[in-house]
Amino acid sequence: MNGIGVVILSHRGFSFAEKISAGIRARGLKVFILSSLPEDSKNARVDALTKIADAVNITQDDTLTLLNVNDFLARLSKDGYQALCVMTVWEGYRALMAHANNLLGVADMAANTAESLRNKYEVRKRLNERGLSKVTAEIMTEKGLEILKRAKRRKFIKPTLGIASFGTFPLRDELCWDHLDLIRKDWEADPIFKGMFSTSVEFMAEDYISGVEVSFECIMFRGELFVFGVHEKVDVSTGFRTMLESACVMPPENLCPEVIAKGIEWLKPILSAFDIGEGCYHIEAKCEGEHWEIIEINNRLGGSLISDSVKAFNGEASHLELWLDTLLCTEENQHAHRNKLEKLSYLPYLSRSNHNNCYFRVFFCEAGRIRHIKENKISRIPDIVELLAEPGMEFESDAKENFVGHALWTYPNEEKSLAAALQQESKYLLDILVDPIETNQELNYA
Repeated sequence: MNGIGVVILSHRGFSFAEKISAGIRARGLKVFILSSLPEDSKNARVDALTKIADAVNITQDDTLTLLNVNDFLARLSKDGYQALCVMTVWEGYRALMAHANNLLGVADMAANTAESLRNKYEVRKRLNERGLSKVTAEIMTEKGLEILKRAKRRKFIKPTLGIASFGTFPLRDELCWDHLDLIRKDWEADPIFKGMFSTSVEFMAEDYISGVEVSFECIMFRGELFVFGVHEKVDVSTGFRTMLESACVMPPENLCPEVIAKGIEWLKPILSAFDIGEGCYHIEAKCEGEHWEIIEINNRLGGSLISDSVKAFNGEASHLELWLDTLLCTEENQHAHRNKLEKLSYLPYLSRSNHNNCYFRVFFCEAGRIRHIKENKISRIPDIVELLAEPGMEFESDAKENFVGHALWTYPNEEKSLAAALQQESKYLLDILVDPIETNQELNYA
């Protein structure tokens, strides 16, 4: 036996591969990586994955398939390795992960449940049918779009099957059917997202949800819900063709612990409606007064520094690490693991006067070629700064979040007023200069 380890499903060479690998190594296990073909022509990501993995397979396709996963598991076994579980943070591969874990006998959600949660229209319908949501949604048609605009009701547009915020935005009078076709062309050509949207994907319009927006960072373990973080989105901007969620704070500034506790209880029948007993979730919701309304159920980690923020808050384990330990949990240690999940849960930590507060900011750029990125000195030095882009990199669409970098600040609860200062000062941490590039002129309608 060459060793036991964990399989990482990586999309185009990324998907938190280094962070997951570090967590696996810290547990004394081998790292096995299966990745779709990285985008860069110099093979830098192939080399990087090879350095951190004990076994690696890079396919020649843009996206991984079920056949790729089955073949890789068979190859590992043939080479004398034992895969304990499979993990991915890439939403498009969540069903593949569930399928593989089901084969390995690992407690995880069903593959068909993972896939069904990506269909935002069907999710909304089920919530309506169970009386768990008052938000109505409809599939958009060219005629229906004009009716919606004439009605002057606040609506939100999104693909029925989406990833991140690609092509999600509030309805505006300027929107026409051709604009939606152009967004479809964008995701079909996008080097990261192509293959993640099937040709049958439609756009939907749902009622605009008002209130304070938060995300719950959750794990379902043996049918029990544990919440480890509640992030309030304190800087959200809406472009013509996407939404940019630029900053989050934890604990939330505009919701009291009692309302958050009610929100956590409210989540339980939501998850039960989809027969969810296992898995990791980043659930987006809004609260107006004391009324909670679901936005989306994402069966994965939150993006950017959300997982790191959970660790900064509890001082012990990130959301990623807690999910990894949950996947590795056996019958022999499930009682001890459950106690750990309970100990690190959000509300018990919030009750401690000495808990940490967290603030993080994400930096985006418009479509174009990055000429220059500079980190500036500001009065409050961040705990984490990560650049996700470099000069020369090109972004071809403004219908998605073009990530350039992010930073996280941790501070004691006694300094919670610091969030207001960070809200302003953190904007100046990075200088980003982008040159326009030649694109399809049809896109210049905003």
